[in-house]
Amino acid sequence: MSSLIRSLLERFQNTGANYELLPTNANTPPSRSTSDYSLGPSLSWVDMCFSRPAKRVAGLVLFCVIGLTVVSGWRYYQWEATLLPNYADVWEFERKLPQHRLDLPWPEGKNGRYVYFDVPYHGIGFNNQLQDILMSAEIAYLSNRAYAFQPYLWDINTQNSTVIDVVDGVTLRSAIIPLNAFISGPAAGGAMPNPIGPNESKRPRAVSWKWFAEVCPDERRKYVDVRTVRKQRGIEEDRKPSGKEILEAWTAELGDMTESCVVVTDDHVWTFDAFGERMLPAWPTLRHSPILTHFQWSPLVKGIVERNMLLIAGRKAPEAEAGALSPTISGVVAIHLRRGDFLEHCKNLAGWRTMYNSWNTFDGFRDRFPSRVEVGRMDNETRLRLYMEHCLPTVQQMVDRLKAVRSEWIEGHPEADALKRVYVMTNAEAAYRSELSEKLRADGWDGVTMSVDLEVRKAETEVVLTADMMIGQLAEVFVGNGFSSLTSNINLLRMMHGVSTDSIRFL
Repeated sequence: MSSLIRSLLERFQNTGANYELLPTNANTPPSRSTSDYSLGPSLSWVDMCFSRPAKRVAGLVLFCVIGLTVVSGWRYYQWEATLLPNYADVWEFERKLPQHRLDLPWPEGKNGRYVYFDVPYHGIGFNNQLQDILMSAEIAYLSNRAYAFQPYLWDINTQNSTVIDVVDGVTLRSAIIPLNAFISGPAAGGAMPNPIGPNESKRPRAVSWKWFAEVCPDERRKYVDVRTVRKQRGIEEDRKPSGKEILEAWTAELGDMTESCVVVTDDHVWTFDAFGERMLPAWPTLRHSPILTHFQWSPLVKGIVERNMLLIAGRKAPEAEAGALSPTISGVVAIHLRRGDFLEHCKNLAGWRTMYNSWNTFDGFRDRFPSRVEVGRMDNETRLRLYMEHCLPTVQQMVDRLKAVRSEWIEGHPEADALKRVYVMTNAEAAYRSELSEKLRADGWDGVTMSVDLEVRKAETEVVLTADMMIGQLAEVFVGNGFSSLTSNINLLRMMHGVSTDSIRFL
């Protein structure tokens, strides 16, 4: 009996291997794991249960049997009875990145240049974290340092591989997910382009958070305090520095340092407030950076989109050159309708008089939200009505909005294909989805597809959101929520690929 229980336990304890637990102190970089990238709760009491003294105590043996059965059953529920993937292949891919070698020449290898931002965002949505990842990776690139990328972090204070999420209902979700499950490219350890011109040197590739811990042990780390740098460089948050000023200050700070291993600590370099109107001045620098120009979605994400193209566009996915961006999904308008937590959040935005998120504020966009001054002049009722229309539209408002977008697109682009199909990225309740689909079809749309309609495999269940984003990026026209970081990141990628600003609209 004991051998059977131990065998079952080992099976489920090792399911989801290849990554270590996150530290409970966000200011402490990970130390070298002795369990070879193990993931899951510590079960050291198992050995106690099977020790000789324990076997002599019948009550303790019974306790151990019950405990082991419960743990084994829970692990089974997590990985077999649910749709949660364990990402073992993705963790292994990150572990085996070719730049994870000590013998590589400078600026990589043992004496290379590295930077680790050790106050990561966690417990917030993927797109808030993605904004921070891209901008932090850009600092690393400009300062000629390898960016130490981290997983998508939901809960760093648990020793369980899954946690219960109660934001939009009670569901299980992974506590951490490898970054390469969502994205590929330089920010996630992908290849850097070759230097252009005689004065440009080879840039180091990003490394995993785990590899940083190995190549940069404690004694080699130089700690840099965010608040101190802000004061010394004149970019204190109360001054509201622009994205460009933050980039330039940190590039100078980290670029001038000769230490191999730098840890940026104490606070976030990029605050939530930075991702507002003041981010736009960073665009001229960012638009030419390989962090963006070589950005790719992960194979998991691409697989979802390609497999569902017939459903989305009414035709199979066209072939694209190796490594190239897939062609535009012509005839499709993608819309972002966030509901769920936004049912209350949109009201809060009105109370805070919040403006659109960073990359939703380009000057060339056709749809402009009233300025902070204009919003401030409105009475409460008028302001709330304005925010709800642009943040949480009713079904009829959405039908009317898409009808106007369709008409204006043909007027401005008579040579383009007519918009005939709608893709709706949404977490809306079933009744809202059903009514919206019915009314859009009655208004002449040939097809209406929603996030929940996608065929998704087990390994892809937690990256569907980024499949939505890829569809939004490639759709002929995109209608987003200006207050959303998801919409903002889609628009950043659309602008980087040079789409017409007329093809970027808002609710």
